[in-house]
Amino acid sequence: MSRRTTRVIRRTICIVLGGAVLLTSHGGIAQSGQTGESASPALEARTRAFLEAVRSHNRQRIASFFPTQGEFTYVHTAHHREGDRVQTLSFPAKDARSAIDGGRLWTSFDIQYENQPIGLFAHQVFLRGVAWHRVDGNRFVPPGDGASSAIYVEWRREGRQWVISSFGDERFTQLPMPSWCC
Repeated sequence: MSRRTTRVIRRTICIVLGGAVLLTSHGGIAQSGQTGESASPALEARTRAFLEAVRSHNRQRIASFFPTQGEFTYVHTAHHREGDRVQTLSFPAKDARSAIDGGRLWTSFDIQYENQPIGLFAHQVFLRGVAWHRVDGNRFVPPGDGASSAIYVEWRREGRQWVISSFGDERFTQLPMPSWCC
């Protein structure tokens, strides 16, 4: 191969790679596992839709955001005088609907108009709204909270759909209550 041919090949490769970099950085090439800025609007919309479903108090709508394959995690933090207790539960995706529809997770998504447990997921959505913000990767927390928040929703891809990989809430059993509450 001549020097000229080698130079032409190198130059062509540089042009092609440079164009691919430009397209990728401007969202021109869709990637299957997007988690960066180009996926942000879709994931933010998905988070808001989930929080609206929680507000609707419709068990089927809520369950539709959970995976159908693998598993997901629920993290519950109970704040007591003696200190915080954190419980982490994993659920097979096939059990999501039953766990939400009156099962172990329904307490997090239920609203009790008398004696509401302070801090559970639905309670925080009702008090703090649906404009949650991204703090780390695919993790969203309520307004005013940071990455270490005990209340969050985290997403992963299942095919072309964003599904919940983990969510957390908390419960306050003593005074003083958090600043966002009551």
